[in-house]
Amino acid sequence: DIEKLANAVLSIQLPKSPNEIKDMIEDIKRILANVTDFDDDLEHLEKQARIAEDMKEKAKEILNRTKAINVSEIEKALTDTAKLNDKIISYLDEAGENNDIIRGNINE
Repeated sequence: DIEKLANAVLSIQLPKSPNEIKDMIEDIKRILANVTDFDDDLEHLEKQARIAEDMKEKAKEILNRTKAINVSEIEKALTDTAKLNDKIISYLDEAGENNDIIRGNINE
């Protein structure tokens, strides 16, 4: 049986020349090298996806916290500040006019 198997193996004729077979082997090696790079790329992309998912969760938390802020209080404070600013400008204008009157009285 071993002799029949050996004869069968020896009778196998490869469809390519030895140089063509070497080229095929090199092509296979290049493909396998790319598969390794693909695994590295896939691992990197999975890491980036985890980071993106974490960022998404943090953004949701921030959104939920901002929804809880009472904006009407902030709007009231801004309105009050604007009114106070207007009063201050009015008082400064009045003080400037009073200074002009005083200077006029002093110069007379």
